[in-house]
Amino acid sequence: GVFVMHDTETRDALAQKWMPLNWPWKLPLEDIKKYFGGEIGFYFAFLGHITTGLLPVAALGLVSQIVSWSLSQRNEGAMYAEAVFGIIAACTYSVILDKWRFEQNKTAHLWEVYGCRKYVPDRPGFRGIVMKNPTTGTMDIGFPKNERQNREKLSMLAVLFMTAILVATVVSIFIFKAILARSNASQGELLLPSILNSIQITIFGAIYHKVADWMTDYENHKTVADHNSALFQKLTGFYFVNYYATLFYIAFVQAQVEGCHDALTGSDYCGRELAVQLAVVFFVNDFFNRMSTSVLIPQFTKHVLIYFNTKDEEVDVAQMGEVEKQFTLMQSYDPQISLVMDYIELFVQWGYLLLFGAACPLVVVLAFVTNFVETRTDGYKLLFDHRRVVPNRVDGIGEPLNIFITILYMSIFVNAGLIVFSFGSLDGWVSSKYHVAVFGGFIAFMFAVLHILSKIYPDIPRKTAIQVMREKVVYERVVKGLFDEDGYKLSFGEKDLGRKMSDVKREQREKQALDIPTVTKEEVTDEDMAVYSSRPKRPDMDMAPPTTPSKTIKRPPGLKI
Repeated sequence: GVFVMHDTETRDALAQKWMPLNWPWKLPLEDIKKYFGGEIGFYFAFLGHITTGLLPVAALGLVSQIVSWSLSQRNEGAMYAEAVFGIIAACTYSVILDKWRFEQNKTAHLWEVYGCRKYVPDRPGFRGIVMKNPTTGTMDIGFPKNERQNREKLSMLAVLFMTAILVATVVSIFIFKAILARSNASQGELLLPSILNSIQITIFGAIYHKVADWMTDYENHKTVADHNSALFQKLTGFYFVNYYATLFYIAFVQAQVEGCHDALTGSDYCGRELAVQLAVVFFVNDFFNRMSTSVLIPQFTKHVLIYFNTKDEEVDVAQMGEVEKQFTLMQSYDPQISLVMDYIELFVQWGYLLLFGAACPLVVVLAFVTNFVETRTDGYKLLFDHRRVVPNRVDGIGEPLNIFITILYMSIFVNAGLIVFSFGSLDGWVSSKYHVAVFGGFIAFMFAVLHILSKIYPDIPRKTAIQVMREKVVYERVVKGLFDEDGYKLSFGEKDLGRKMSDVKREQREKQALDIPTVTKEEVTDEDMAVYSSRPKRPDMDMAPPTTPSKTIKRPPGLKI
């Protein structure tokens, strides 16, 4: 086989910088990018950014949880502390994503990959045919657009079919749970629906991942970025239903079907039951699952490979060379699968925090600890448990950012429902007949707040935008030999950012025209006409001077009266 080898000296030097515990904003991102490439570099940059942003939210969550516990000791059923925390946390999460978009474009320019997705090579698994490029008109390796659209439609049908089966299974478990609750079942019998739910999550997860991977490969995307984006979209839809269905049921359905009872305060709200369920599933599905995939499974696989190769009499591990050791004793790391699953893990955590994190603020603390540990465990896994990753040029994290933003805006509706209907925060303040109006007003208010917060960070830093425009002008003039229509150089100031070149030129000409003084026909002398006629003409203008001046003409620059 052919693979990229680890440079042991460079790897050990990187490990010395990376592995010691340090703040998440001090990761050696430049060294990670140089060793593994931009794709892995952007993943750890995003992971470090998310972890850094969770630090103040975790501190606030810890305080909110303590306040909530103190209120519950006073038999206060309403969850006021959780409601306030949910509002502040949603605003903070919005700033985190806006700042990441800002930092991503800045980092892409520093790493010289800004806009590189337009010039990436074909994916190794791409099966194309020789066809005429509709853009350039030259012969190129491509894939018919109609054929890909037909394959994407077939893939979507398969995804919808699998999702429908999953929804039917989850609903059946909920119905079974409601039947047991009404039949005075024992405590042991009441645990049966939770056990069935855990089993179906595991089974459907394993099956669907194989189906999604096969269908994405069948779609035959040309680039790695397009392939990974399509796979990520399929997996997020399935994982959304698989991991969040139980929490949606407890938050918004259980009260009408089987009722809720808070044993601690005696209230009939489902908020505290939702908090307990969130804490349990978050610990299992996020903390334990991610520690398993980052530490336990890679280490177990590594020791199994060493054990079987040591027991093999025909293989002498001690006599192996470095190439043979890395090929035999290390696992391969495919970014098209492994890296996508790393983003899926972050997606699952992000959904827990944004959609239901207000019910149990303490999970934000656990999320910060998990991400902080994984900034090291994922690095150790790539350095010592896997073969070196084949570098891939990207200009950001791609599709995961769009999905994370979608979850952010979905969380506004979910948190509004939790605060108004599940937490009991409005009881004693607003009549129940106005709850729907408050729900709509809260959504409108939060959208307005997020819109204002989005103005804090632009999509790209101003200095980076200026440099990108300069590089574009230099490229068009030096490499392509293109000039503006007048043959003159254009000066772009900061106020010209985001506007078309033609608009800038037109405004500059209009400004110059306004600065030229005007004279009347009676003020024009023979000397003025002689000066006007002697002015050099541009090569592209074949115009003779007027024999009779108009009533009002523009005085050329430098003309004295």
